Amino acid sequence: MSRFDRAVQLAEIVGAVAVVVSLLYVGLQIRQNTRAIQDTSDQNSLTLAHSIDAYLFDDEFVTDYESGLKDYSTLAGSGKRRFDTFVSQNFNVWEYAFNARNRGTMQEESWSGWDRWFRSQMAQDAWQEVWRQRRSGYSDGFQRYADSIVAGEG
Repeated sequence: MSRFDRAVQLAEIVGAVAVVVSLLYVGLQIRQNTRAIQDTSDQNSLTLAHSIDAYLFDDEFVTDYESGLKDYSTLAGSGKRRFDTFVSQNFNVWEYAFNARNRGTMQEESWSGWDRWFRSQMAQDAWQEVWRQRRSGYSDGFQRYADSIVAGEG
């Protein structure tokens, strides 16, 4: 084997090692980027939820909300509209989290916390009634998911 052939083989080995190192670096960067996207998605969910919490500082709303939870049929007028809007906005957050989880942009641990909380709310008759009224405004996948929870299958 000539000196030139050995140099070519050495260059090929060095090139192969460089490719492997580059791929490892790209993999690390992708992992870090995925984590950053997941963190952003988690933060967006919190921001959406906290914006809805403003309702809870309105004593009149809280009274209507508590009444609606006890017996949804007693709500009327603006109290019913506020109750329905509050619950619908919570559905929006849940759908956002659902879709983020399905895209892989939400950490599974964060999703499980959100999902447990929303499931606990969905166990209430009033939330189920609002869902029945407003479900058509949500994505097909989320409709199937929420419907399975209402039906006790999820």
